[in-house]
Order: sequence, then C-alpha cells, then structure tokens
Amino acid sequence: TLQATNGTNDEADRMNIAKEIDQLVDQMVNLANTRVNDKYMFNGTDTTGPINPVTGERTPPFVRNDDGTFTVSENTNDVLIEVSSGVRFKVNSDPTSVFSEEFFNDLQALVDDLNNPDVTTDELESHLGTLETHLNNTLQERAEIGARMNRVELIENRLKNQSVNAEQMMSDNEDADTAEVIMNLTMQEAIHRASLSAGARVLQPSLLDFLR
Repeated sequence: TLQATNGTNDEADRMNIAKEIDQLVDQMVNLANTRVNDKYMFNGTDTTGPINPVTGERTPPFVRNDDGTFTVSENTNDVLIEVSSGVRFKVNSDPTSVFSEEFFNDLQALVDDLNNPDVTTDELESHLGTLETHLNNTLQERAEIGARMNRVELIENRLKNQSVNAEQMMSDNEDADTAEVIMNLTMQEAIHRASLSAGARVLQPSLLDFLR
C-alpha cells in the first residue's frame, strides 16, 4: 500500500500492485480456512463446517464470492477443552477479531481503488489507517493467544511436578533398600541355621532310643 501511494506510479504500476494485493486477499481467505486435524481453527464450535447436501462437499466458513463480496464465519462460540480437573481452556480464536467481514471488504476496496485511475494518491493513503487498525486487532489476538499458551505451559509444568512428586512418594513408600534387604536376609539365614544346629544337638538320638 505504501508503494501504491507513491506519486510516481502510473496506471499500469497501480494495476500490477492491485494484482499482487488481490492474490494476498485470496491467501488471507485460505488462512482463515486453516484446518488442524481436519478441524477449522476460525469457525467457533462448528469445527467441521457444513456439508453441501447437493455436492456432498464441505463448505468452508470463509468464501470470496465472484461479485467481490465475502462470506465469513459468524460462529464466535468458544471451543473449551478440559486441561486438568475442573479447568476448561479456550483453544480457538474469535474469527471476527482477525478475519472479519469488514477486514475483507476493506482489502477489496483497496484493490478496487488501485484499479480505478480516478482515485488519487491522497485517497489511497486513507487505506493505510484502515489497515493499521486491522493490524492492531491481529496483534491483540496474537497477544491473547500468547497469554493462553503461557498459561498452558504453566499448567503443564505443574502437572509434571505433581507427577514427579507422586512417583517419589510411591518410591519412598514401596521401593526397598536393596542393601538393607540383603543384610536382613543374611541375618535371618544365619539365625535359621543356628536354630537348626541347636535343635539337632538337643534332639540327638541316644542308645535307649535305638533299644526301644
């Protein structure tokens, strides 16, 4: 957009820039339809998307229509996953925070103005403020995702520590001291042998036992 506002650009230059931005718009639509494990990331709780009853194909939540308009997801419900007992965590992003209809319409308006030779450079510069606003929205959503990731890491570290503590407690309660066990076993064997020896001497058969 900054390049387009350069007053030295002629009509052909602006049209070429418009083509580049037009391709970027298509790429943004593709990003809005991102799927992870075959589930849409920016479609609220409708992670699978509707199925066209005629074609049987899945309809993506974000579509760029032939007339220059856009169909966007309006499902803003949170996808919650239980990460620990009693703790449910939001794992998706609000599609209207990043890929709103206003965002795509503003991009399309920029492309249209670049293709219109009657639009002045000053009028093109007005798009910079609009794009800056959308950029700030994206950065805010990114910051929120980062904060959630930090919280997940804290929960993960806490669970790891709890697992280590539990294993240590089990080890302290159940594991045997090998050296102590061997020493006790040797002592018991010595006592057993001494007992057997003493008993044998006490119970030695006498001559009377043979004469009976």
